[in-house]
Amino acid sequence: MRASYPGMYAYNIHRDGIDGSVFLHFLCQTLDDNAEHEDLSSMLLRVTRQVAVEFESWIPDDMQKGNKMQIPQVVSTLMRKVYFYD
Repeated sequence: MRASYPGMYAYNIHRDGIDGSVFLHFLCQTLDDNAEHEDLSSMLLRVTRQVAVEFESWIPDDMQKGNKMQIPQVVSTLMRKVYFYD
């Protein structure tokens, strides 16, 4: 999984309880909250949705970079669901 598609922006912020990478924030939060009862692919889908929907760039002085979404990229060759619990 990548924070965004190659050549696209991946955002870092210092507000709303996030101090750094938006992608890593939601990835860690999702793993902490769901690893005991959800498979890895489902959690990565959740992260993609959270990053895209809950975060939008806001740069009022630069509309080329403002009002943009970050979309993580998931590439997988998994053939089975992966769980972190028994």
